Amino acid sequence: VARQARVVLTAVPNDAVLRSVTEELLPALAARGDQPVHVSCSTVAPLTARALFEAHARQGVGYVSAPVFARPDGMRRGEATIPMSG
Repeated sequence: VARQARVVLTAVPNDAVLRSVTEELLPALAARGDQPVHVSCSTVAPLTARALFEAHARQGVGYVSAPVFARPDGMRRGEATIPMSG
């Protein structure tokens, strides 16, 4: 996916999984050379988000933290809140 899409969204259950996914995703995005962006829709610790932002920046890849706040029933009703930073 990272080789074909300039923007990649991920949504995983926790910090450890996001770090693991990013270990594989980030090199592929960086190899593109066209300022790709990784949008993380996972709810993770602020320190994790900051560390990932810095790791992405070092490789010329944008990082946006956009956690989704809603229960499944709220998602179906369109009541999700998605703050963004990065």
